[in-house]
Amino acid sequence: MMKGSNNNFNRALLDAFDNFALRNCFRVRRGFGYQDYNYKQIQGFAFRISLFFNSLRLGKGARIAILAENSPEWMAIFIAILFSDCIAVP
Repeated sequence: MMKGSNNNFNRALLDAFDNFALRNCFRVRRGFGYQDYNYKQIQGFAFRISLFFNSLRLGKGARIAILAENSPEWMAIFIAILFSDCIAVP
């Protein structure tokens, strides 16, 4: 999951996910209500997306574009890109 030179930052992210696992990370307005995401959910999304990126064998420093509106999913993709040792292009 974590490879390359981003290990210090990635480690800090993983520590935050562990320390705040069940705390609310994002609250998003969806329609007439709100949807909450905790740190554990965001970590799970990021890990699954990172596994997908790694299966593509993109290589260190590959640039991955994120074409999406701001959302918890956007953040999970951004974190997955970091975990895959690639570069996010927002």
